Amino acid sequence: MKTRGLLFRVLGSVWPGVLSLPPETQNVVEYTLRKTGHVSEYAVLAALLFRAFRATRPLDGRIRLWAWLAAVAYAASDEWHQSFTPSRTATPKDVAWDAAGALLGVGLAAAWAAWAAKRRGRADAKGAGEERGP
Repeated sequence: MKTRGLLFRVLGSVWPGVLSLPPETQNVVEYTLRKTGHVSEYAVLAALLFRAFRATRPLDGRIRLWAWLAAVAYAASDEWHQSFTPSRTATPKDVAWDAAGALLGVGLAAAWAAWAAKRRGRADAKGAGEERGP
């Protein structure tokens, strides 16, 4: 992993003691940061896919499924691409991390959409009542 040196230089600028940690602890820190990156990247991708699909059709379970499947398909294709790049490692575990992130992103985006729709419904009902007047 050629990016480890850069990762720890950047991390060392905000956490000066990281370079003095035992190698085993540094490995745990690196692993955690890398997997957090997988989860967060695919959570954002899936949330954006959910939003894009939702713009073209009403909110239902299929939109959540299609957004998740599209993100996982992209994750699998990215890992497949990495298998052809000598300096990269392709693993099914990374696709699993990406899929978990995509599930998180779709779940959060769907929850936000439901909350916003409910809030809009209350605002519409309140506004409609005011228009009628006494």
